[in-house]
Formats: sequence, structure tokens, C-alpha cells
Amino acid sequence: MQMTQSQMNALDVTAFEGFVRRVLVFVDTECDFSRPYDGSCVPQGAARERVVRDLLARARSYGICTELGLVQFVIVGLGYSRTFESLPKVQAMLTHPMRLPDDSIQQVLNAVIVAEARRA
Repeated sequence: MQMTQSQMNALDVTAFEGFVRRVLVFVDTECDFSRPYDGSCVPQGAARERVVRDLLARARSYGICTELGLVQFVIVGLGYSRTFESLPKVQAMLTHPMRLPDDSIQQVLNAVIVAEARRA
């Protein structure tokens, strides 16, 4: 069976929509964003979905492609700062030429965990 390009595109869209739903469920059930590091509040409902979609698009722009890496980017974006990747140190980590993008977001997440532990 051969699939046309439009069928492949539709499959990609459907798969991505399912992934967005899974990320939203994970965030709702597993994450406590009651005190984001930057002092903001995490939106609910449709506003949260828009933020998650934006964070996923930005993660992809860095070449992050695994589900784990994408979710890590979303978690840092919701729990630390919506614009965390604009910080010079984070920018250097995310664009390091000797690291895979998914390894880079793990390094960023580790740094955020250390910063959060110091704050607690």
C-alpha cells in the first residue's frame, strides 16, 4: 500500500494532535506549577493549550524531536519561564554544536532543577 503525500501530512497532523492531548493530560495530572520560578501563573484550559502548542513549536525549532525532549521543554517553559530559552546561558546550551538537541534540553532541565532546589 502506498500513501500519498496528503495522506502522510494528515497522519502527521493527527499524530501531533494526539501528542498535544497527551502532554496536556500529563501536565494536568503530574506537574505542580503552583509556583513558577518567574512568578507567573500557569494558564488553564484553552489558554494552557495555546501555551503548550507554542512551547512545542519552539522546541521543534531547536531540533528537539523526541517526545521526552519535547515534554522537557514544555515543563521548563511552564515551570520556570515562558521565555527561558532567551537567557544567554540557556541559548548556549540549546545551540551547542557538540550536543544533540534532546541532550541539550536535558542539560537545561538539570540546571533548572538545581536552581529550584536552591530556591526551596
